[in-house]
Amino acid sequence: LLSPPRGGPPRGFLVGTRVLWQMRCATAAVSQRFCKRKLVPFACAKVLEDSTGLHLTVRDEPSSTNFFRTDFSPSNTLQAYRAAVSAKLSPEPFELLHRYLPRATRAEDAKNIELVLDQRVGTIRRLNCIEALLLEEQIKRAPLMETKPTEFLATFLIKGERVRVYYLTNDAVGVGGMARLHEEIERDVQQGWRVEGNLHNHSFFLDDVDGDAPQGVLAPSGSDIHVLKGSVESFKLERARITNGFHTLTIYASDLAAFASTP
Repeated sequence: LLSPPRGGPPRGFLVGTRVLWQMRCATAAVSQRFCKRKLVPFACAKVLEDSTGLHLTVRDEPSSTNFFRTDFSPSNTLQAYRAAVSAKLSPEPFELLHRYLPRATRAEDAKNIELVLDQRVGTIRRLNCIEALLLEEQIKRAPLMETKPTEFLATFLIKGERVRVYYLTNDAVGVGGMARLHEEIERDVQQGWRVEGNLHNHSFFLDDVDGDAPQGVLAPSGSDIHVLKGSVESFKLERARITNGFHTLTIYASDLAAFASTP
């Protein structure tokens, strides 16, 4: 779940982009191979904040189509994560949605699950390479990701032929403390950057498989929708994505009115 920044309206939270970009974190030759044959790790983020409970980085890179491939070869880290999940649960997205629907404790969450299940709003597809790279970064920060999951938020901005990506995590369930991120976004928007979209992850809780935990549910919570609406209002966010490491849900700003939101 995403938490709005304190002291102001909720602004910033979720997913996504059709933007074309690449990470120039090694030599140009290595960059050109990103996501074509195997997943490679990030190596060149600028750290903006790294304090207790808040880790914020930024990358500013030229564009490339490779990061939107879905036919990449997963890294060992991602393969191990997927294997741990698959050993206990089917990762099929609609099975996960059906599984959690009767367990949802909030009416707005249940409604949002039904909307995605009925395929009235949102589109689910396979994980792409840029999403896998960001998730892998989070998994490496949380070695017990399968049983003690944490979440991250990535925000994508575009200007000309460049893309800027912010990566925020509290190394906890949920993402809060977004006021610092919004300082950066506000400055970027004033300089002509466009807030194309966001990405955050919905995790698995493999130590609670028989309980009521939302296992990799690809539907926005009421809290997610509340924050996303504020993000669209403040930054004109165009779309949002939620990933669980196997598949990703894309939601366009024009679909927000259909979803239920917390007050």
